[in-house]
Amino acid sequence: MKFTKLTNQQAQIKPFTTSAVNFIGAFILFISCLCLFSVMDGEFPLVPWAAISTLGFCCTFANYKIKIDKETKNIIIRAKSIYVIKADSIAFADIRGIVVDEKLFGKTDYRLYLKLVNEDRYILINKGYKNSLEKVANELSSFINKPIYKTYER
Repeated sequence: MKFTKLTNQQAQIKPFTTSAVNFIGAFILFISCLCLFSVMDGEFPLVPWAAISTLGFCCTFANYKIKIDKETKNIIIRAKSIYVIKADSIAFADIRGIVVDEKLFGKTDYRLYLKLVNEDRYILINKGYKNSLEKVANELSSFINKPIYKTYER
């Protein structure tokens, strides 16, 4: 996961997990292209081949990005593949703080979420290592001027 400051007014967080999904998707798509000749000859059924090819195509173009914009005072979360899967926007005024939290059963499993004014939680990154999430949380906190809460240090 990487926090990148694009300008003084914009930054983005991009998890590294999408790179692995893109690579696996490209590999599946490559294998399905090789199987195309078997489908044309009638040796491999068309419907499973189409499902596998669609899966590879969707994974190849998968993307998850968190964009922070100081001009509009919003955090924009977008997950997309061939089409937009999720698109949310959270105003800075609705954010109380940034939380790095340890999951219940994992000692190496942490998550990063926003604590909102109405006491809701909005998960930005569901799984990650403690050090990398703390680094991203510190950079995000200094960029939007919100406090950090670490629930595992109680």
